[in-house]
Amino acid sequence: MLGTPRAIRASARTYSSAASPSRGSSVRGTLFGFACGAGLVGFAAYTNLVSEYREASSSLLGSVDTLKSAVSKLENRAKRLDALEAEVASLTAKVASKTDLERTHNALLKVTDDITVAHLELKSDVWELRQDLNRK
Repeated sequence: MLGTPRAIRASARTYSSAASPSRGSSVRGTLFGFACGAGLVGFAAYTNLVSEYREASSSLLGSVDTLKSAVSKLENRAKRLDALEAEVASLTAKVASKTDLERTHNALLKVTDDITVAHLELKSDVWELRQDLNRK
């Protein structure tokens, strides 16, 4: 069966200078392509992660600045409230109470009554003196 052309072709050697693709180089090419693709995907994911991290950080810093200004306003209002409470306490100590006002009112009424009585007594004394002068 050696004499058949098919068998001769199968056993014939080719001496060409072109390298025939071997199975090992195709596996290497596939692995290299996979590694490059995985690296590009990993790099894209990393840049996306860094971008989202920057956005989240800037948003957080904005929130912190807003919170800081709100706390500052709250501290100023608390200080103002403390100052007003101290002022109210000092005014409360200086203000007369209702019982003090009632006592003062009653004392003024008594003094007014005393003056009225003294005035009426003086008027009656003056009238008596006129009567005495008119008789003489």
